[in-house]
Amino acid sequence: MKKSLVSLNKERHIYYKIENGRNDLPLDKNENPQPVTGISSDDDPNKVIGMESKRKKPIEPFWDDGISEQSPKLPPVKRKKSKGSQFKLNFFKNIVFLSIASAILVGGAFGMMLLSLFTNNSENTTDLGIEQSTPQSQVQGVSSEGENQKFSVPALDVFVAQGGAFTTEEKGKEMQNLLSEKGQPSVLMKEGDTQYLFMGVAAGKETSEALGNYYQKQEMDTYMKSYAIYADQIEVEKPVHQFLADGVQWMKGATQISMNEIAGAQPTENEISQFQQLGAKWITSFKELPSQDEKMNTLLKDWIVNSQAVMDVYSSNETAAPHAWEIQKSVLEGMIDYNAIVNQLES
Repeated sequence: MKKSLVSLNKERHIYYKIENGRNDLPLDKNENPQPVTGISSDDDPNKVIGMESKRKKPIEPFWDDGISEQSPKLPPVKRKKSKGSQFKLNFFKNIVFLSIASAILVGGAFGMMLLSLFTNNSENTTDLGIEQSTPQSQVQGVSSEGENQKFSVPALDVFVAQGGAFTTEEKGKEMQNLLSEKGQPSVLMKEGDTQYLFMGVAAGKETSEALGNYYQKQEMDTYMKSYAIYADQIEVEKPVHQFLADGVQWMKGATQISMNEIAGAQPTENEISQFQQLGAKWITSFKELPSQDEKMNTLLKDWIVNSQAVMDVYSSNETAAPHAWEIQKSVLEGMIDYNAIVNQLES
């Protein structure tokens, strides 16, 4: 190693030349010599060497310039996951779409309401407001052939004006006689140990209110309530069922036409004609009845015979208020007869 002197900014520095051709850094007085790289052995000893240019330029920090290849990578656990495609219901904000959808929904709901209204009302009515088909009138027969087919007993459901309830028949008849003196028809209907006094009958709730108003004007205490005579579990042959159903229809028709007269409305010719047709149909079905036991034959015959007088009144086309109360009396007595028929069938 060879010693050399170099002057840098009027300061003398000692350099050592190594056999491999490299020079060393300047040495301070108290330091040991350290080798310096990058200085050729052919350089002038008196030449000033700038060490700054030999230093390696540091890497500049990353700036987001849109070049993704040079961007620093985050650890996998902290990377943002790409969101999948989201279904946007932007069409719900469309006014035209909402208008059309609303119209379809409203129209469909209204149509279903009308459909249920017409399909559920399977019982046709005449001008008198009488149901052509009786409730609980038909059930599936034990056989689907001929006369072996069975039907349930039709129900008689009406509204009645109840004038009282008595524990004994004697007390009930005392009140019944008082009403008879005033020209007011009434019957006693026994249920269990109680005797109910019925003074009038109406086919529906609306006409029952009119009947209640009539008794209120007459200063008679009455209570309007629904009343039904039925026997669901009993089945009869088709001719018997037809006779019972026709009789129930006639009683409802008589009730309706009498209530119209009591309310002050005279029945029209069409209403009278329909009522006469109900009576004629009932008589025809009576003639087609098969032979029953003696007691049942008597009950069936009494039921239609007690109504014959009312049929005769309307056959002469004479209608007046007194006739209306005669019809009411016939219907009240017909309820007693029908109740006896049902009880006989159940026994």
